[in-house]
Amino acid sequence: MPRYRRPAAATVAAVALMTLAACGGGTPKSAAPAAPAAPAATTPTTAAPTPLDLVLASSKKMADVHTMRFAMTMGMAAGSVTGTGAMDTSGPLMSMSLDMGALLPAAERQAGTTFDALLNDQAMYIKFPGLAAETGGKHWIRVDLATAEGGQVFGALVAQLRDADPTTNLKVLDGAQDVTVIGQEDVRGVPTTHYRFTIDVQKGLDQLPESVRSAVAGAFAQLGTTSMPGEVWLDGDGLPRRFVYDMTMPLGTAAPVSVHFSMEFFDFGQPVQVSLPHDGDIVDSSALSGK
Repeated sequence: MPRYRRPAAATVAAVALMTLAACGGGTPKSAAPAAPAAPAATTPTTAAPTPLDLVLASSKKMADVHTMRFAMTMGMAAGSVTGTGAMDTSGPLMSMSLDMGALLPAAERQAGTTFDALLNDQAMYIKFPGLAAETGGKHWIRVDLATAEGGQVFGALVAQLRDADPTTNLKVLDGAQDVTVIGQEDVRGVPTTHYRFTIDVQKGLDQLPESVRSAVAGAFAQLGTTSMPGEVWLDGDGLPRRFVYDMTMPLGTAAPVSVHFSMEFFDFGQPVQVSLPHDGDIVDSSALSGK
């Protein structure tokens, strides 16, 4: 097989995945046992939660939600990456599709603009434009989660992301400060309260899984960023329905780019099904040269 060349489609998709941290695979999330209720006569009167309290609590509430669908936009001056997907963190199980047409060179857009990723507890499957020409007509790369190595094609990406899921972004809400209420708004037909705040980057990073934290912390250290603006829309149960933040991130050897990241969560609790490609359409990453 000819030496594998990683086209721009794969590079852009890797950047999107690093920002999204969208690969599911941590330990199943479960709620802590509820403490026995105190007798009514001895229950102390507590103050109503502040906007800061509600925002800080939202990521913890999300940790007890196992299935959902999501939609994201990563906007840059050159164009936007948009995507949709579904996930079950208890599996893990995930499917995601990204449209990167606005960022691809014209020559690569002719082959298509969509990047797809599938995940179960054993492997990640990756499909992007132009791949079949590099793999003898096969459209999917399979990366084994147990054996992926940092130097392998896509191995470093999987190693950094397999302990994360799309809700990982929400963990940076633990670094929220200076929270203000913007107002009441609907998100996909669901009533929410819109909050704006500043994210203390270090506090937020401390909440991320180690595999993700190392990569993201390096980017922020390079840029010297200590805070960034963010917004979240919480529903009546305190669950995030939309999460937005702005940041500047490195992009290889090119100049840093400003990124507006937006993610919406919906269909909480609905079953998630992922159909894996058939064996005849898969090439294992270990079979590719250029490791």
